[in-house]
Amino acid sequence: MVVTRRKSKIRAVTSVCSLSDIENRALSIRLFDQTTWINMGDGRIINPQTKEIEALIKKFDEIRTATLPGKIVFAKRYNRWDPLCLVEKPYKIRS
Repeated sequence: MVVTRRKSKIRAVTSVCSLSDIENRALSIRLFDQTTWINMGDGRIINPQTKEIEALIKKFDEIRTATLPGKIVFAKRYNRWDPLCLVEKPYKIRS
């Protein structure tokens, strides 16, 4: 279990998040290059700014966070070389 201290909060991660978890649960994903992509639910994602469509498997290694509807983060990768993990206590992103 990895524990990270950020903004005086401790967020523990549990297990490794799989590609099927992202495909089935995520509404949107954010990559390390700060772009946001919307999950189409069929293994494809779309960038709303450029209207570019990519396969989710191509971008899986670049995912930083995955969110549920309501901007709730359920999976996070802290560094590019770390595995994408499920967050123990999902949290809401501030708007």
